[in-house]
Amino acid sequence: MAPHINPRAIEYGIVLRGAGTIQIVYPNGSLAMNAKVTEGNVFWIPRYFPFCQIASRTGPFEFFGFTTSARNNRPQFLVGANSLLHTLRGPEFAAAFGLSEDRLNEIINAQRESTILPSATVAPPEEAALAKLHREEVAKVMSSFGSEMVMGLGVEYSLVCHSIFELVFLNCCVCFWEFWVDFVLAGVVHPRKL
Repeated sequence: MAPHINPRAIEYGIVLRGAGTIQIVYPNGSLAMNAKVTEGNVFWIPRYFPFCQIASRTGPFEFFGFTTSARNNRPQFLVGANSLLHTLRGPEFAAAFGLSEDRLNEIINAQRESTILPSATVAPPEEAALAKLHREEVAKVMSSFGSEMVMGLGVEYSLVCHSIFELVFLNCCVCFWEFWVDFVLAGVVHPRKL
């Protein structure tokens, strides 16, 4: 579903079939939760917290949602054909973003769907993006050692090994190195303070 806010109620959901992701942000815009959910999981979203439900790439995502308010709770969609941006459009809003009014209208009208948005088939899977981020962090930590690095384990995984012993030893060194880098990234150890 498109990102939206419930102004008058807490929303509860039960995953009936399939799997997906629930993304919730704090009212200030920072990420509050990004959780994978599967059949049988229950989730809830506090009032005023923007959130969206995203289907997995491997199958459907069916859930049943309800709110806690007897009053008329009208979800406020943040993107799509029924978004709040349509209400806010105008020269003042365009000026606030440093855009012409025509450019702002192009952006607002670009999304034709209103509630259920199509999946991002061209986007890379989340796991690949996280792996890339991890590799970049590892490279950053490795470069922080500079010339003080004793063990030059900037090794590629495609080294040619002459025996099973070398292969096992190399794998142990690489695993130790990745374990060490994770400690440095977590702030447990600082390489310059050893």
